[in-house]
Amino acid sequence: MSRKKGSTYSQAFRIIRFFEMLQGRNGVTLSEYAREMDISLRTAHRDLQILQECYAVEDIDSRIDGAKAWGLAPKMRGEFIRFSNLEMISILISREMFSFVDGTMLKDSLDQVAHKVGRRLSGRQQTSLEDIDKKVHSTNVAAKSYLGCDDQINEIFTALMREEKVEILYQPQQGTNYKDIIHPYSLVVHNQSLYVIVHSRRASAMRTLAMDRILSASWLRGNRFEFPKNYHPKAFLTEAFGITVGPPVDVELAVHPSIASYFKERTWHSSQQLSVNEHGWVCVKMTVPLTAELNSWILSFGAKMRVIQPARLRDSIAELLRNAVDYYDQGSSYPNQPDDLGEPNESELN
Repeated sequence: MSRKKGSTYSQAFRIIRFFEMLQGRNGVTLSEYAREMDISLRTAHRDLQILQECYAVEDIDSRIDGAKAWGLAPKMRGEFIRFSNLEMISILISREMFSFVDGTMLKDSLDQVAHKVGRRLSGRQQTSLEDIDKKVHSTNVAAKSYLGCDDQINEIFTALMREEKVEILYQPQQGTNYKDIIHPYSLVVHNQSLYVIVHSRRASAMRTLAMDRILSASWLRGNRFEFPKNYHPKAFLTEAFGITVGPPVDVELAVHPSIASYFKERTWHSSQQLSVNEHGWVCVKMTVPLTAELNSWILSFGAKMRVIQPARLRDSIAELLRNAVDYYDQGSSYPNQPDDLGEPNESELN
């Protein structure tokens, strides 16, 4: 776990290293820990407080060069989490699935866990996993960049786990940046992007925020909120098509017979009902919000999908297709100026 002295460590990396020091020594002072991690005593004390909340870390009633020493309670020493071989391999594979957050403390933490687990595998298992990145691969098509988001991710995730409030500065796709006080409920991974479901004081309602648009986040330590007893992200997102929640509408679509098998192999929404008519067309019925995500999904099938109802969705898709044809009719040159295609809705801002 060695790193070049003076480099910047994520808090997760520091906590793991602090725990290892406590496991391997008879006592550790905050000064020792601060020097090894190249951090201030104030930061070292904050890390100690976090460890004390999670583990039996105690003052061992000993002094090292006159400074108070800390250690693990006897019952904590030598305790290890036990994994089956399949569980350990699954952890290593999960690291590859989160490759879209490369360069962040979240990915660093996953790498550290995978490294620790990897050391416990047998020699044969280690050899078989040497090229795990070639054997398990996650595509990152249109993945967002989370470089520079470490502080926001750390503050929000820590507050989320402790059920405490966060003050944020948010940058919408259009309009001016705004401040808000949020209650973070859930971190959500959607299409290789990170979102957080929150209760927004500004909106007096629940919202889904894109993590990369949170410009700054300050965890309001000790400022707790009451986590809703009946809340679950899966239930909340049943009223979404993708990530954006909205008023549900009954939608009926017709899918061309040539892609019937492909379409029936997948669950597109929890409310979907599929049937096939005498001509082989798939009738799709589901209850979803009318959002840009839904429009993009329908358009991705081109002439292979037709909106039957509601009329307003059919008209909206038809207009988008007409606009696309108009663009292509203008030739291969760039337009002189963009056409007014209307204001984006909330789903387009994610």
